[in-house]
Amino acid sequence: MKGQASETSWSSSALRGTRRVARWCFVFTTTLMALGFAGCADDGDERDPAAPAPPTLVDQTFGAVDFVSGSAIAAFEICLEAEGGACAQSNEEGFALLQVPENGRYVVRLNADRYLGHLVYVALPGTRCDTCFYRMTMLSRSSLNLLARVIGADHAPENGLVAIGAVDIDGQSVGGMSVRGPGGDVVGPVYFGSNGLPDLDATSALPGTQAAFANVPPGQQPFTLEGVTLIEGPGNRFRVAGTESLEVPVEAGHLTIIQALVEPGAQ
Repeated sequence: MKGQASETSWSSSALRGTRRVARWCFVFTTTLMALGFAGCADDGDERDPAAPAPPTLVDQTFGAVDFVSGSAIAAFEICLEAEGGACAQSNEEGFALLQVPENGRYVVRLNADRYLGHLVYVALPGTRCDTCFYRMTMLSRSSLNLLARVIGADHAPENGLVAIGAVDIDGQSVGGMSVRGPGGDVVGPVYFGSNGLPDLDATSALPGTQAAFANVPPGQQPFTLEGVTLIEGPGNRFRVAGTESLEVPVEAGHLTIIQALVEPGAQ
């Protein structure tokens, strides 16, 4: 599946923290780089110096386009998946303004009528861009049925879908990645050509495309990457330590989109 962004592509995560009762309270969000906490402290308490600082939030403009036609999706909702994260509705021009962590590592949830729910782990370059427009690609339910027929597979609605791409630390797409899924009744990997259509003869992902899997059971599912090297560090939220594998969260009826952070390679 082909994603587009003004600077780069996708991936990120967020966790919920703990809460204590007291007189004043701090709530702040999280990204792939930091845990989020919602905590209160008594007078005289100080924040644990080892605890991550709340991320700086900046305005980011989002749009959404149809995966097959490329046409703009006029009405959609986007939410920051984090403690205290806000939601935004697209305006009459099809744009939504949302505050997100400045470091470019975060998770958003997208919803639009007639489209699958999307859970997108965003990974943008570390440089701030006040004028950047981030365009998300969404897959409709009818397009899913069409693609399933093209590849000769069935997708059960109680299962989810996963799309995994690869970018380097600067946000540049990296090609040559192959992915092994969890097996069983899972369909995939399916790779895509430069035209955005499934290429049933392909054995790896082109730059700017993903490896797609259908009929993935909900829960944490293992996916192993080959042909690329995952970067060490918290940016790869779902990496299994010491391996080239990811444990990917899957939701029923949703498409989970992840861009793995890898060493620079074929562009």
